Amino acid sequence: MAEILPTNICCFDLDKDSIDYFKSLGLNVYEGSLGSVFTIDWDKVKSYRAFIKPDLDIPDNLHEYHVFIADIGNNNKKAYIPSEHVIKRIEDSDPSYLSCEKPITVVDMRPFGSYYLESKLKSASIAKRIEVVFVGPYNEVKYTADHLTYYSPHQYGTHSNYEGWRILQGVEKYGERICLEDYNISRTLFEGAQGKIRYYQTFNFPTMWEDNKRVPDSHYMSLLRNEDGECISYLYFSDNESLEFVFPMVEYKAILLKRLFENILFVHSSDFFPDIEANRWIHQQEYKLPDEKQIEVEIAAKREEYEKEIAALEQKSEEFSQKYAFLKELLTSTGDQLVKAVKAYLEWLGFENVTEKDETVEEGQPKEEDLDLNYNNQLILLEVKGINGTSTDSECSQIDKVVYRSKRSF
Repeated sequence: MAEILPTNICCFDLDKDSIDYFKSLGLNVYEGSLGSVFTIDWDKVKSYRAFIKPDLDIPDNLHEYHVFIADIGNNNKKAYIPSEHVIKRIEDSDPSYLSCEKPITVVDMRPFGSYYLESKLKSASIAKRIEVVFVGPYNEVKYTADHLTYYSPHQYGTHSNYEGWRILQGVEKYGERICLEDYNISRTLFEGAQGKIRYYQTFNFPTMWEDNKRVPDSHYMSLLRNEDGECISYLYFSDNESLEFVFPMVEYKAILLKRLFENILFVHSSDFFPDIEANRWIHQQEYKLPDEKQIEVEIAAKREEYEKEIAALEQKSEEFSQKYAFLKELLTSTGDQLVKAVKAYLEWLGFENVTEKDETVEEGQPKEEDLDLNYNNQLILLEVKGINGTSTDSECSQIDKVVYRSKRSF
């Protein structure tokens, strides 16, 4: 049987807690970088022009990675030290040095790193992959390059830190108040994260033709919205089962990544993690420790006891509700149902010999009162009216006749 190797995960500028989490799973983690933000002190530069060697860190065997995680909202500041950027002209087709002139004091390498990673991913031709991107503010930089085969600076191009990722720019907007989508995946990832998220960008989904009309592209799923209903986090899933999660900046990235991998990716995309799937045997019953088994037995017993108590309380609640249903029917019922409710209420109060007259009047005989009862050797007649209003004149006249007949017979 072929050996199952740990999954390779390529991380760019990710925090230490997140890196430690992936290492604890036994995964092969590459701690890469898309570059720093260099600050230049021109008093330490012996020229009006500074040469800067990009400090991005991308694995040489990029094609062997299928899971990529990047924090493109980081702000890795680094002081520019001229001795670390000495030009060495060797034959190479890639630009080795970028440059800037006074009075520029800050040079951001991250957009160049994103561009360079994109080109490497294209050449690696990784057909199926998972990408997780934490999105910070959009940043676009125009670079001047010193190519190894050139002896004078030339315009290299304008690049942004969003390059290389499937980021659907909408409107640049900052906020902290979020709304979860009504999906299990949204609740699984972000439940309890309110107040710990900052977003810098909204996203507009593309459309597609369906049934001769334009509809939102079904490959995209919104995960979070702001209070204006604009998407601030989403999932893209391609037809070849590649996935890209675009997240806002989260205070505790390790917690979100743990939820993502353990509750979603390890379950629904387990083919990306054969080593994780292969190790699930360790959780089977025959491999559990004795104390662990005993604890599980105790948990099961407590759960059974709890469920029995809940079932008994629910049964008690149902019986109570049925027993005293007439109290609610006094407020909501009409007609015969209301008469029966009043009868039950009077009996509950302790009155005896409460009679529902409609049950005793023979067909064709004059209409009687709704209820009557004997109390302290007195006959009490009751005509019941519900929410449909008070008695009409004819109904009141009929009651007078009933009272007169009752006086004669009592």
